Order: sequence, then structure tokens, then C-alpha cells
Amino acid sequence: MANSDQIIHKEDEILRKYDDLLRKQDEILRKQDDIVGMRHQIVGVADQLNQVSGTVGKLDKRLGNVTTVLDSILNEVKAQRHTIRSIEDRVKGLEHGIERIGG
Repeated sequence: MANSDQIIHKEDEILRKYDDLLRKQDEILRKQDDIVGMRHQIVGVADQLNQVSGTVGKLDKRLGNVTTVLDSILNEVKAQRHTIRSIEDRVKGLEHGIERIGG
């Protein structure tokens, strides 16, 4: 009978260890599911980053175009300013000439 009790005790011990292994297996499977979910999230974030990168590239190109236009406008303003100074100098010269003639 003692041998029978030992066998039953050993079977109980084996069943407990088997239950522990099943619990650990379930835990591992849950963690694997979590990892798969995280991978899907990472792929989603990567897709969004690619979209943002494309948008930034387009905005950068537009900014370059705007900068080119602004540089062109600035150069035109500088040229007009030079023309205005030249006209002002001519007017001053005429005023000085008129003063000499009139005076």
C-alpha cells in the first residue's frame, strides 16, 4: 500500500508540475500576442512617419519656392531703391542748378 501511496503522490506531483507548465505556456502565448500587437503598432507608426516625411518633403520644396520668390522680390526692391536714390540725386542736382540760375 505504501508503494501505491508513493505512486499517487508522485502522480499528483507530476500533475502539479504539468499544470504549472500549462500556466507558463499560457503566459508565454499571451506575451507573444502582446508582441504581435506591438509589432502592428510599430508598423502603423512607421507608416505615419513615412507620410509625415513625405509631407515635410513637399513643404520643404514649397518653402524653397517661396524663398526663391522672396529673394527675387528682395532683389527687385534693392534695384528700385537704387533707382529711387538715383532719381533723388538728379532732383537734388536740378534743385541746385535751379538755385544757381535763380539766385
